[in-house]
Amino acid sequence: MINPFLKQLSLSIEQTLMSQSLQGMEWVVAVLQTIHILAICTLMTAMMMSNFKALGLLTRNHVLYPLASALKVPAHIAIFVLFLTGLIMIIGEPARALLNPIFQLKMILLIAAIFCSIYSAIAQKKLANDYFGNSKTQLTHKLIAVISIGLWLSILFAGRWIAYT
Repeated sequence: MINPFLKQLSLSIEQTLMSQSLQGMEWVVAVLQTIHILAICTLMTAMMMSNFKALGLLTRNHVLYPLASALKVPAHIAIFVLFLTGLIMIIGEPARALLNPIFQLKMILLIAAIFCSIYSAIAQKKLANDYFGNSKTQLTHKLIAVISIGLWLSILFAGRWIAYT
């Protein structure tokens, strides 16, 4: 069932000059999608490294350990690029995005993944400062990391699925 608010929002966006201009330039959507996918690669790498670190799969003596910390700034840039390119793609094709239940699912998963990532980042700082961390805290942190990996992979699949719905 289509949400009346989203339908009206979609129609309103579709009537804007920017949306109509983007609809007339097919190459813009292709370029934006390419940039969006590259930013997804950057963010997914950073998120997976961070979660692998939380799970203990990346230890201090692992060759990829420094990469987990080094990807923080590129991840923040990628989030900004994803927001910007995603917003422009929505403006260019509002009905395809806003009215698509898979897109809506992707946005819900994204909100959950962001909360997991924020929680995980805070927990990693606390664990780094707590030399005598209890096993329950560490287990919770690892569980959140597993959930986060599942959410990010689900977002990735939902993003690809949008193209086919």
